Amino acid sequence: MSQQTIQEKLGYPKNTKLLILHGDDIGVSHSQNMASLTALGKGFISSGSIMVPCPWFPEVAAYAIAHPEADLGLHLTLTSEWKYYKWGPVAKDKAISLSNNKGFLYDDLDSLGKMAKLKEVELELRAQIDRAIQFGIRPTHFDSHMAGCFFNKEYLKIYIQLAREYPKTNQNFTAATVKPLAHSLIGLQFRQTVWAMLVAVILVLLIACVNVMNMQFGRVALRAKELAIRGALGATRWRLVRQILTESLVVAVFGAVAGVLLAYWSVDLLTRAMDALPSGFGLPYWVRFTIDARVLAFTVAITLVATLVSGLVPALISAQSNAAEMMKEGGRGNSSRLVNIITRLLVIGQIALTAALLIAATLEIRSIRNQLQLDYGYDENAIYSARMALLEGAYTEDGRREFFKRAVRELRANPEFDSAALSDRFQMTFAGGGQYEVDGQNYLTDRDRPRGNFESVSDNYFSTLGLKLLEGRDFTIDDGDTKQPVAIVNASLARKHWGNQSALGHQVRIFNPGEPAPWRTIVGVVPDTLMQGPFDQQNDTAGFCMPLLGASPATQFCTIVVRPRAGQRADTLGPALTKAVTQLDSDVPIYFPGTPARWHNANLSGNRIVVSLFAIFGGVAFVLSAVGLYGVMSFSVSQRTQEFGIRMALGADARRIFRMVMTQGAWQLVIGLVLGAGAAALLLGVLVAAALRNILFKVNALDPSIYLAVAGVLTIVAALSCFVPARRATRVDPVTALRYE
Repeated sequence: MSQQTIQEKLGYPKNTKLLILHGDDIGVSHSQNMASLTALGKGFISSGSIMVPCPWFPEVAAYAIAHPEADLGLHLTLTSEWKYYKWGPVAKDKAISLSNNKGFLYDDLDSLGKMAKLKEVELELRAQIDRAIQFGIRPTHFDSHMAGCFFNKEYLKIYIQLAREYPKTNQNFTAATVKPLAHSLIGLQFRQTVWAMLVAVILVLLIACVNVMNMQFGRVALRAKELAIRGALGATRWRLVRQILTESLVVAVFGAVAGVLLAYWSVDLLTRAMDALPSGFGLPYWVRFTIDARVLAFTVAITLVATLVSGLVPALISAQSNAAEMMKEGGRGNSSRLVNIITRLLVIGQIALTAALLIAATLEIRSIRNQLQLDYGYDENAIYSARMALLEGAYTEDGRREFFKRAVRELRANPEFDSAALSDRFQMTFAGGGQYEVDGQNYLTDRDRPRGNFESVSDNYFSTLGLKLLEGRDFTIDDGDTKQPVAIVNASLARKHWGNQSALGHQVRIFNPGEPAPWRTIVGVVPDTLMQGPFDQQNDTAGFCMPLLGASPATQFCTIVVRPRAGQRADTLGPALTKAVTQLDSDVPIYFPGTPARWHNANLSGNRIVVSLFAIFGGVAFVLSAVGLYGVMSFSVSQRTQEFGIRMALGADARRIFRMVMTQGAWQLVIGLVLGAGAAALLLGVLVAAALRNILFKVNALDPSIYLAVAGVLTIVAALSCFVPARRATRVDPVTALRYE
């Protein structure tokens, strides 16, 4: 028996081409970080590795803390190959043999092999791993920059030994996953959303088919005498069927042409709408709205087939009718019991499909609305923020700390700003998170520890956001981790652990099994603010803040937050903030400028497109259902004109005739709603409930208010659709009806 290939071991056919997209050199520069982390977040790559010695490492660490699910490993680094952009060893004086006379790692592997001592190589690699863990990173894997760890057997042994010694860094990653390239470019949530839209399109197509079939039944019924005469004159059943199908085909061709023209117009409209959006608000560059020739051909073919099939059943039933009986009916059409039953069943099916589609569309719309209406705990349009970074080597650790203290002092003295503060929250949207511990609690396992959000902020941060302390004091510029570590908790955390008692004086700390964090004494309580973005479905908003200016080690990256003077708009502060930072240090870059509301809207731009499409699908289904129900009820009334005349001649009043027609429509509505709502509840609440967690944001797929709202809307539409035919039935003249043919 032949040995299995890697593809077969991974569950793919033998000759399948597989590709693992991995981004390394993360941390080497800000541009590299932005490109790699954006690609990772959007699913372009599935994993990445971080260069710990590089200047922009702390920025990646902040991302890793905010995204614990990200597959990020360490790009263990022993060389610094750039000519003017360099970095040195993390172990510094303990790894002297790894650096040149300027303190940087060697340019090439040959120099490394000649000069480096084996023991110091191991010390440096351990220092890189330990620093990553200290910054809160849990590496999922190790690899090597420029293959430095594979330079010789001794280096390779150290590399393998370190992987064995640090099992906790990747204990949750026990298997590798290889997936097709398309799955890397298109994330799970996007694929599930596309499948949901495809299902919606299929439902709309089915509803349209039901409408066409009902229309064909009506036309065949009205032409029953004509078809009977053709049959009596020698036309075969196949000839009659072919005639009806030909007419259906003509309708389908005209409909397909109109649909294709509408599709091209819609795509052009959508493209121009997306191009008109401000920078940062559009979809990813790889999302392009075009009409693929194969998809167009498939869609046209499906449309033609669906129309022909919709006309086939009426044609076959008509061809099976007895010509003599049709002639005896005086040209009133085929009022057979079978046709009446089929048309009523079709209406029930149409209502059921419409109800299911409207429920799904309403759930998606509610989901997007929840994201757009998230309460972040402060006015997102009232402040302006931007990211600021200090490059490695430009400042010492004490120098970084003093720079940020000087920055807040000068920003607060600037007449353009009412107040200013600093935070480590990314784009004022994503803060850190993880497990934490509370004093006086015993935790038997790691899972027993609660999860929460963490944020490092400067003094005056809460007042800049417009928040007032509920209890205790704010941070001061002198609070620091080297003195007495302190924390300010939000109201949710205080209420969760101490109820109505004061949280002041209690202690909390971040859970870090690699290096235990210090206990922090709670000095204040503040109102809740949402520390995560519009994609985190966590319901527990517990969290706490730590002093940013006194953090150890001193931060290199932070978000500046400024509030405008009275009467000034926050979104106009960009030039003033840029000028103020440039005056502090002309080499310090600021990026991601804007109000928090701008970034929250940018994150949801793609979702708006999706919800618009679902609204269109629901609207089309709604109109088709109303038209279909009205058409069937009108046809039913016209077919029963003689019956209504007889009933009225025998004493039935207009109210009774009206109630009879409305009751028929009501029964069809009730049965359709029960079937549609029941199917939607079974599908959305049970069968695909797990997948919906990635699509729906804080929405219960079985929310009774949504089901009742859809039922109410369809009831109103059904009542209006039945009202006009019912009123027409009450105005039938018995004498005219008895002579009706």
